[in-house]
Amino acid sequence: ESVTSIGNSAFEGCSSLTSVTIPESVTSIGEYAFEHCSSLTSVTIPAGVTGIGYCGFRDCSSLTSVTIPESVTSIGEYAFYGCSSLTSVAIPEGVTYILGGVFAGCSSLTSVTIPASVTSIGYSAFEGCSSLTSVTIPESVTRIGESAFYGCSSLTSVTIPASVTSIGNKAFGWYWNDEEVTSERIEGFTIYGYNGSEAQRYAEENEFCFANLDAAPVITGQPESVSVALGKTASFHVTVTGENLKYQWQYQKPNSEAWIKWSGKTEASLSFKSTASNNGYKYRCVVSNRNGSVNSEAASLTLLSKPEITTQPQSVSAGFGKAVTFRVTAAGENLSYQWQYKKPNSGTWIRWSGKTAASLSLKATAANNDYQYRCVVSNEAGSVASEPATLNITGPIITAQPQSVGVAFGKTASFSVTATGENLQYQWQYKKPGSSSWIKWSGKTEASISFRASDKNDGYQYRCVVSNVDGSVKSNAATLTVRTAN
Repeated sequence: ESVTSIGNSAFEGCSSLTSVTIPESVTSIGEYAFEHCSSLTSVTIPAGVTGIGYCGFRDCSSLTSVTIPESVTSIGEYAFYGCSSLTSVAIPEGVTYILGGVFAGCSSLTSVTIPASVTSIGYSAFEGCSSLTSVTIPESVTRIGESAFYGCSSLTSVTIPASVTSIGNKAFGWYWNDEEVTSERIEGFTIYGYNGSEAQRYAEENEFCFANLDAAPVITGQPESVSVALGKTASFHVTVTGENLKYQWQYQKPNSEAWIKWSGKTEASLSFKSTASNNGYKYRCVVSNRNGSVNSEAASLTLLSKPEITTQPQSVSAGFGKAVTFRVTAAGENLSYQWQYKKPNSGTWIRWSGKTAASLSLKATAANNDYQYRCVVSNEAGSVASEPATLNITGPIITAQPQSVGVAFGKTASFSVTATGENLQYQWQYKKPGSSSWIKWSGKTEASISFRASDKNDGYQYRCVVSNVDGSVKSNAATLTVRTAN
């Protein structure tokens, strides 16, 4: 703990050194102090250190992390040169100059924080940092040296503030092509800056794309009005082109012309829980940067009310096999529909899957006679069921089918059918054994038929076609079996 400084070349070339503990009493680390300590993996510099000397940690190729305390105000040239395993570094506030080659050859470095105290970035400061994907240059910087970011091949763009008045040769956008043995431009490299600035000069002289930051914001996507249920989340969003954008949402009460700043609402999106008090409010976003501001269009918040059915479905009478339609009309926002049915003599309503339109169409059959139908209309605010409507089949409906019979030779065979409906007509048919054809039995036009059984009609089948003006229906087939005398 009595040690206050680590002198020049103190541990230079200790290639097997893996760790070192620097006591809090140390205030300076000299030149070449840990140069070529290729096995050193991490080091914590104590808070009392104010300076790191020239080439202090040069070629510490296994060093993956380093903590530089806020007390450090100077970092010597090439201090971390060739630290190829170093992935990130934060330069403390108080450092005013990033000297030449400080982080050159740190090929694994992906991010670096440059504080607002820095006024210049030296020559080759980050040269060869091929994994560096982004860097933020503060507005305090006035000078960027030659080749400062040369060979940063993963860096495809950079924003250069107007404060920069000097940019050295090949500071950005260039790398060394080993195959061609020459310097080449990084394809698509873009420099963001301001008209008339050093950034524009550098971009034009090196034939890089220059994106002007002087443009005021342009709104490309306006916030849309929304309708939500009470207590649900309401969301608005604005889309804008431009750089260094700031957002401020405002609201306007119903029947007011005044727009009120909503404190803390400073993102491109606005979300909040709807209440009864903000029904009918309007919202807009003021988007600005250093070159101007623009107001978005106003978007309204409407609280959804529970649906109200304005036209009830009506009962329908239809002939057998006819198409029928039930309809419902409702008032409200964001409505959805679900039809249900209830069988005769049942108290249970059954959801009809897939029937989700305002109208319901179906075919009248004997099976759905006297069924009731209703529609449940819903939105986020609630749901309401329509009054029930009944389907009444006006065509014939067979309620009792003819039954097969067996009678003795010469005795009377009888078949009958029972049906409901208006103005019914009956027509019996028969079919011979082994045949698929039904034959109309002339004169057999009553609900019942009787005839003498003989060996000729043994095995015959009989059915009745019952009809009226609304349709017709066929009964089941019944078979005659004739028994012969012993």
